[in-house]
Amino acid sequence: MNSVQKDHKGNYLIASRYTNAVTYIDGITGRLIWQIGGLQNSFIDLSEGNGTRFVDPHMARWDDDDTTITLFDNIDFWTLDSKHQRSRGVKLRLDMHRKVVKAAVIFEHPDGILARSEGALQRLPNGNYFISYGSTPLYSEFSSQGEHMCDTHFAPMQTNNGGPGGTDAVETYRIYKGAWTGMPKAAPRVKVTPGALLLYWNGATEVRSWKVEGRGAFGTSAHKYTNLGRHNHDTFETEVPLAGAADYTSFRLTALDSKGTSIRGWLVQEDGSAQELGYDPGRQGGLSSVWLVLGIVVILVVMYLRRDGSQDLDRPRTKSV
Repeated sequence: MNSVQKDHKGNYLIASRYTNAVTYIDGITGRLIWQIGGLQNSFIDLSEGNGTRFVDPHMARWDDDDTTITLFDNIDFWTLDSKHQRSRGVKLRLDMHRKVVKAAVIFEHPDGILARSEGALQRLPNGNYFISYGSTPLYSEFSSQGEHMCDTHFAPMQTNNGGPGGTDAVETYRIYKGAWTGMPKAAPRVKVTPGALLLYWNGATEVRSWKVEGRGAFGTSAHKYTNLGRHNHDTFETEVPLAGAADYTSFRLTALDSKGTSIRGWLVQEDGSAQELGYDPGRQGGLSSVWLVLGIVVILVVMYLRRDGSQDLDRPRTKSV
C-alpha cells in the first residue's frame, strides 16, 4: 500500500503500488466496493486512459465533497506508452451511478519530470495543488486548473538513464506545504553606516515593521532616546535613513507585528552588536515612570493613614462629666 484514507463513511480509499490501482474497501466487511485502474477496473474511462492508467499511484485522497479523487502517478520509465513517461498529479471526477471516470485536471510539469518512486499531491487551502516528486529532488505548485506556477530544487537535478529526473541519491517520500511561524532565537543583524541603519532578522515571519529609536551623542539628547519612526519590513533588508550615524551612540529596535504589537526589542551599539531587552522598549520611560512613582506615593500615604488611625484606637478615652 502507498496510501490509505479512511472516509466519513468508515470505508477505506487505498492506493497500491503493484496493482497500479486505487481501490475502495468496505470498512466493516473488507470487501471490494469498486476499483479504478488495474486488472479489475470498475469504471469506464472518458479521458482516453488518463483516468484509469496509473503506475504506482500515491496519496489517493477524496476531494470536492467526495465527488473527485486526487492522486500522484509515478508513471515510471517502464510504462509501455512512451508518450506518458512523465510523472503527474491527476484529479479524477467520478460518476458513481454510471460508473464512469474522467481526468478532470492533470498536473504535469512542463519539463516532463519523471519520478521513479514515491511522491505526493496535496490540495492547499487557497485551492492550489502542491506536488512533491519522490525520488526526484523537486517540488512544485500548480493552480486549480493545472497551470504550473513555481518549483524548487532541493538537490541538483540530473538525468536518469537518458531521461529527466533524479538519481535517487536525494529523495523524499512526501513534502507538505503549510503555515509556519518563524521566531529566531538569534538577534537581528545590524550594520550602522554613515547615512543609514541596515537591519534584517532572517527567518522571522511575523515582523511587519520596525520601531527605531536613537540616543544622541551630544547635549540633552545624550540622556534619552529619540523616536526615529516606524519602518515597514517588506524586503529582506530594512534600511532606516539617518541624518548622520555619528550623531547616535546607540539605538533601540522594536520588532512589531501586523497589529503594531511589540514582538521583541534590542539595544544596538555603534558597532552593530545587539543585546535583547528584557522589556518592551516602547513602554519605557515617560508616563510609565511617573505612574510608578505616583503609585509608590499612594501606597505610602495609605499605610501612614492606617497606622495613624490604629494609634487613635489605642488611645485611652476619657468620659466627660
